[in-house]
Amino acid sequence: MSKTDNHISPTQPQQQEKRGLHSQSLDLMRFPLAVVVLTVHVSSITQLSGHTFTAGTEAFRRFVEIFLHNQSVPIYFFIAGYVFFYKMEMNRQQYTRKLHNRVKSLLIPYLIWNTVGILLVATKALVKGDGEFYPTLGNLLSCYWMYDGSLSGRQTELGIYPIDLPLWFVRDLMIVVLLTPALYWIIRHARHYWVWALGIAWLFRWQLSNQHHAQMLTAFFFFSWGGYMSIFKKDMIREFGRLRNASFIAYPLLGAAAWYCAAADTGWFNQVKDLYILAGLIAAYNLSALLLTHQVVKVSSFLSSASFFIYITHYLMIGPIIRKIFGLLEPGSTFTVVTVYLLCIALITSMLLALFYLMQRYTPKLLRVTAGRK
Repeated sequence: MSKTDNHISPTQPQQQEKRGLHSQSLDLMRFPLAVVVLTVHVSSITQLSGHTFTAGTEAFRRFVEIFLHNQSVPIYFFIAGYVFFYKMEMNRQQYTRKLHNRVKSLLIPYLIWNTVGILLVATKALVKGDGEFYPTLGNLLSCYWMYDGSLSGRQTELGIYPIDLPLWFVRDLMIVVLLTPALYWIIRHARHYWVWALGIAWLFRWQLSNQHHAQMLTAFFFFSWGGYMSIFKKDMIREFGRLRNASFIAYPLLGAAAWYCAAADTGWFNQVKDLYILAGLIAAYNLSALLLTHQVVKVSSFLSSASFFIYITHYLMIGPIIRKIFGLLEPGSTFTVVTVYLLCIALITSMLLALFYLMQRYTPKLLRVTAGRK
């Protein structure tokens, strides 16, 4: 083990304080990241709603695409890797226990909410008479892996997601979790070189013809990065803190550069956006730690707990709500369209938080099953 991989233990009180700040910083990030994902999907559904965008609202949509799209899920993979290997020595007993927990927290919610997606398609076609429904075995199974639209008689542009689209993160995370014994061995022996190798491969994933392979590179890179920090007991407050000022400067500058590359069609957008994502992870963690250290905010256990529920459920409900609101209010100007857009985000988030609260209070067993809670 190299000197850089040795953990220099501080005094016990400092160690407890930093460990608490580590977990609190990660917990603080969960809810805003879930809202960011919701915001991106509201933008994509709004774009498909048939509404004619003005130049101003198109700029707002482009803002979401450039600054928010693909920002949350890499951080979720990083957190998942850090949490999975936290205080873990890989052996059969611990691996079996982890798998058992992930069946409850990942697999069961994954199956439930994709099944809900199938039922919604069936209800829309058979009850409301809106659309078609072709429940062949192949069409049904595709909903749990890569949904191509055949269940409803249409073809999607990029069929690499399950029917509940955000659950591609859960699908790929489960694949990585199954391979964690090998991943643990590689990280223990290759150390940070493995993370660097994956990071470089991730930057060139745009050259791959298979988009799911590119998704898997994202999963393995960020999961391995988080796992490396956990396995070698890296002090993230110190490691990321060294880059705090640089990340706070680089994040908006790279965002502006990505905007320019997209507008000027320079061909460098994907590469600049990747650097923006990396800076965003470090900046988000540093900002969370800074806000907690100066007691500007506190971690809400309710919001942190509700974040996964929001993530796995929102996509199934946003389409009808957005079309209803836009049809009812009929916004026309840039200001009104953006206002209604933000209203949709606030309304959907509030509805899901309310649903989570009611289930937590009145049907906790059902919530534990559907949201993978312990």
